Amino acid sequence: MKINKKLCFIANSSWYIQNFRLNLCKYLKNNGYEIYIICPSSNFDFSIYGFRQITFDFNRNSVNPFLGFYDFLRLYYKISSINPLLVFPSTIKINFFSCLSCFLLGIRVIPNVSGLGYLFINESSLTRLVNIVYKFTFRYTSHVFFQNIDDIDFFTSRQIIPYHKAVLLPGSGLDTSYFKPSFFKRNRNYKFTFLFLGRFLFDKGLQEYINAAKIVIKLYPRTDFIMLGSHDESNPANYPCHLLKSQTSDKFFKVINHQHDVRPFIEGCDCFVLPSYREGLSRALLEASSMAKPVITSDVPGCRDVVVDGETGLLCEARNHASLADAMCKILAMDSDEIENFGKKGRRFVKKNFEEAKLFGIYANLISFNQKNK
Repeated sequence: MKINKKLCFIANSSWYIQNFRLNLCKYLKNNGYEIYIICPSSNFDFSIYGFRQITFDFNRNSVNPFLGFYDFLRLYYKISSINPLLVFPSTIKINFFSCLSCFLLGIRVIPNVSGLGYLFINESSLTRLVNIVYKFTFRYTSHVFFQNIDDIDFFTSRQIIPYHKAVLLPGSGLDTSYFKPSFFKRNRNYKFTFLFLGRFLFDKGLQEYINAAKIVIKLYPRTDFIMLGSHDESNPANYPCHLLKSQTSDKFFKVINHQHDVRPFIEGCDCFVLPSYREGLSRALLEASSMAKPVITSDVPGCRDVVVDGETGLLCEARNHASLADAMCKILAMDSDEIENFGKKGRRFVKKNFEEAKLFGIYANLISFNQKNK
């Protein structure tokens, strides 16, 4: 009997696969598996890596039940045509549709809760509905991936899933040989630079970053504040373009559009800042820490997991620009050796806990488990 070696990854954007699962897919293919990618159309061609790419354009933010059912049927038939050993979906709507499809098809599925997102940061009646749907669809999974222990506690305490199904991932894993520091000595006669890197969303703490900068600049005038990222107009928490432009008109601000390679910008900063309201596990914080930059971030799930407060960076209170400004001033008051020591400890922490080899091992073990228990 021929062994099924087909693995299917499903995401709501090709960008997600490129940035968070590409190296994993390469690893699995090198170990003899056939990789299928289902995602919306894009300019990126996964076939160059030997993967099978299937286009799935869907209504990402629509709450229309008829459009939702139509999207579900299309995804059902795409999964059915592949008939994989395992399906690995991510993001809320994709998780719902994939888990239900796999239940009906008798295919094993391991969804990834990569963060609780806008619906759970800003709880509403829709949040309660999502809890119910999660509980219904996740009962048919063999396991569920999470990226921080707080999200596991959230799901298990509400009996959405039993604890034995939860698997904690080291985020999306990180290639620390790619995100490596240069350890060159920065001349402190130059301006000190803070860097915010992420989508331009209120939930990322962008307003707090801007407000904190306006406090800090009065005390430390030789300071620059960079924001690198892009707007997400389909997200309810999108920070409008016109507002960003009006809020950052001062010369100490610099706004840079999304870049494919962020390493030069991380290398060029003195401290990385992400005052997010909640994350799955912040990839940007991992990248900055791996490049030996001290970080300032919120004391919330998915952010505090990446920082040892007072050793690799500083934690501040979420949604509080005064707390963030205070942390920035503490960093500015440090000498170069203290800052460099924060960065070196941060890199060691990431290498120990979030190296992508750990992610590969978890996936390999669960794939093997599901092959043996098919």
